[in-house]
Amino acid sequence: MKTIPLNPELQVELERLEKFAREHGQTPAAALQDAVTTYLEAQSEAFEEDVAAIQRGYEDVKAGRTVSLEQFEHHMRRKYGIPR
Repeated sequence: MKTIPLNPELQVELERLEKFAREHGQTPAAALQDAVTTYLEAQSEAFEEDVAAIQRGYEDVKAGRTVSLEQFEHHMRRKYGIPR
């Protein structure tokens, strides 16, 4: 078996994962697999949302629904209270 050196932060996270797994009647490998699966599913959903937002933006541009940079700047300054 090979030993892989870990940074201290990762070691702490793995110890937390092992504790969580024991408390929930899982092996560390099963808990890690669940965590990775959950993470990847969330990333996939975020990616799909991003693609849909880009598509909507593209359709807006094609349809001429745009504003000038000056209008955008004015709106953002008002919205966030940014002085000139």
